[in-house]
Amino acid sequence: MKTDDLYNTLKQQGIDFQIEGAQLKLKAPKGVLSTEILETVREHKPAIMNLVSREVVIQRVVTSKGWPPCEWLNDEEFTARYMALMSAWRERRIDTDMKDEGLEFLLRHWQKTAEPENTAETFKSIKRFAQ
Repeated sequence: MKTDDLYNTLKQQGIDFQIEGAQLKLKAPKGVLSTEILETVREHKPAIMNLVSREVVIQRVVTSKGWPPCEWLNDEEFTARYMALMSAWRERRIDTDMKDEGLEFLLRHWQKTAEPENTAETFKSIKRFAQ
């Protein structure tokens, strides 16, 4: 099973992952964490930690400056979150694929790109600028 599939399956079962230092912590509803699941998680620990880290960075970008996630971003919110995303990428806290995922998310939620045809064109323009 691919790590992405494993991670998503475990999340659907109610298992929550957190990273504390170099440790991967699991929280789950009572009775969900079997010996088999724990062993599988141990086998995939580095890859799962990478997935959790990616989610944390994206979440931080989304809630940059303490703003909660929202349906639509105004120009100021978009700019602040875009700058946080690019800063994380330049500091090598995230890779290029993750930067692109974050950028796509921001563009989908930016008021000026509410129309799908605008999103694709704006993404291409900003992506060229960001490289």
